[in-house]
Amino acid sequence: MSEEVSAAVREDWDNREFADQLKLSIAQLFEFLARFEASTRDRLAQLAEKMTSLEGKMELLEAQQQSLAAPPR
Repeated sequence: MSEEVSAAVREDWDNREFADQLKLSIAQLFEFLARFEASTRDRLAQLAEKMTSLEGKMELLEAQQQSLAAPPR
């Protein structure tokens, strides 16, 4: 009976170690994903600003091109 109890205690200890390791891994994954999301959000915001700036420049260039291509009056 003592060996069965000892084996059960070892198995319980192993299960608890596995659960703790799993919790730690999940926490690390969550932290990584949170950092990745913040970094990605920042980069997308920077790209959106650049795109807005480029769109404005394109509109200006198109207007200049159209005014140059228009026949004189």
